[in-house]
Amino acid sequence: MAITPEELYLSLDEAITNAMEHGNRWDPRKTINVTVLAEDDEIHILITDQGKGFDTSEIEAQLNNRDILRNRGRGIYIINQFCRISWNKKGNQIDLHIKRRA
Repeated sequence: MAITPEELYLSLDEAITNAMEHGNRWDPRKTINVTVLAEDDEIHILITDQGKGFDTSEIEAQLNNRDILRNRGRGIYIINQFCRISWNKKGNQIDLHIKRRA
């Protein structure tokens, strides 16, 4: 099933907000880079911040068991509902894998 425009907007909003808040710590001197790569069967949206990165293994383990009623930490869970997610080794770049329409 293809992602809707609203789901894409929500996913991008969550990912970019996470990069600004957790990666760049709201530092206005730091930037966020967004790269879109189109393949035959999917689109990759890479969002990279200038932060130190983090260990993504803990988040990856929690994605299927997320408490969506918590006040914080729902962004990655929401993105995961619409996109397949991966990170670079450093943990400062998220890759949203989005299936293209048939």
